[in-house]
Amino acid sequence: MRLVDEALERAAAEGVRAAASALEKHRDEAQRGRALAELALFALESSIEEGAEIGLRAAELAPGEPRLLTLIARLQAAGGVTAPARIGRLAGEAQPLSPPQRQWLAGLARDAGRLAGDASALAERKGEAKPIAHLALIAPEGWRAHPRIRAAELAARAAGLSVGFETPRDTAGWGAHIFPDSLDFAEQALAACRDTDALLLDLANRPRELDAGSDSEVTRVARMRLGAMIAAADTVIARGPAANALAEAHGAMPECIDDVWPDADPPDDEDIATARLEFGLGEQPTVLAAADLSDENGLHRLLRVFGEFGGEKTSPGLAFLGSGPAAPQLALLAAEYGLEDRVTFVGSPAFERWPALFGCCAAAIFPGQQSDSFGSAVPLAMLLAARLGIPALQSDAAWESRTSDSLIRSPLGEDWKSAIIQTLEVTETPERRASSDRLEGLYQRLRAG
Repeated sequence: MRLVDEALERAAAEGVRAAASALEKHRDEAQRGRALAELALFALESSIEEGAEIGLRAAELAPGEPRLLTLIARLQAAGGVTAPARIGRLAGEAQPLSPPQRQWLAGLARDAGRLAGDASALAERKGEAKPIAHLALIAPEGWRAHPRIRAAELAARAAGLSVGFETPRDTAGWGAHIFPDSLDFAEQALAACRDTDALLLDLANRPRELDAGSDSEVTRVARMRLGAMIAAADTVIARGPAANALAEAHGAMPECIDDVWPDADPPDDEDIATARLEFGLGEQPTVLAAADLSDENGLHRLLRVFGEFGGEKTSPGLAFLGSGPAAPQLALLAAEYGLEDRVTFVGSPAFERWPALFGCCAAAIFPGQQSDSFGSAVPLAMLLAARLGIPALQSDAAWESRTSDSLIRSPLGEDWKSAIIQTLEVTETPERRASSDRLEGLYQRLRAG
């Protein structure tokens, strides 16, 4: 540790390059590599390029240094691909890694190959669309009860198709409808469905990697991967304006189909009473806040606003629907504002329980300050609020992420407290209900060929 401390002290006083040069005089390569790895992490605070350069030297000298994995993750989070992939190749050969770690480094290596022009690492499919009699709905684990999947199942059966949830074996005339929650899942599903007679790619919102910075390597690779997936599909389905713009930007002419929530009838009093106990909600009017609980995302401001309501019995309660790494910090902040008895975190309950949960709430709010990505359930919460006639407020980012154009907007605006008060006075929001007829019609065309 002494060499590490000396290197960091020199870096603070004379600069990172001077500290790295001084380390070259040290004879023990393992100690020198460890110090360079720490120096690379220090350098990242001011220069990604310097951090990557020093990190690669550290990996050459001491590939077994565990801190290299931290460096790789930090470089990738900063939008890098090539440098962390090179460091990962050296570290992967020298360190005892878990299967997820090896999968992560292998993905980095593939992405680096894509940047270098390796088209074989991109999704592709041969053949032309043919008539089908069977449709495989390919979705992430746990999505069987997802409203989008349920609506697709009902539409496919109504169109006269048999339906399954796995790629069939020894079955002629089958199609695949892929519902990705990530680029990785989409690529894996496309690889498993290369022999299908009709391939549908369902896009709802944007891959998170596209927000890593317009010029970053991560974003460049994401564009390449998404473009190859769209080119491989016979039909691209776009859920809402964000997905439609994304598909068109990659040269597709998507089928614009709104999300629907089938079988979402208003809960009765008994179901609501059970849900209040299940989710820990009080009798006061409750506002349901739906957002991905990652980073700040407008949630700190929302808690401040609810703190301004005071502690009267008539003050509204707040229930967070969603999960993410920011949940513990939000709970601490709620306590600071004296909201322990009025703020509840319900997590991500099963979709079957959403109508009862929403039935406990007087209003819904969508405060997110960043676009929702693949797999986010937030747009579905917006849809269900409209389906049950619950007044709702949406930030600009949340509204852009909607997956149905049948919704009626109530802007959150700048004065959040006044907007919430006015919304709580509304008894019901009119609904323009979306239909699954367009999806059924699309399936009928695929059946006919």
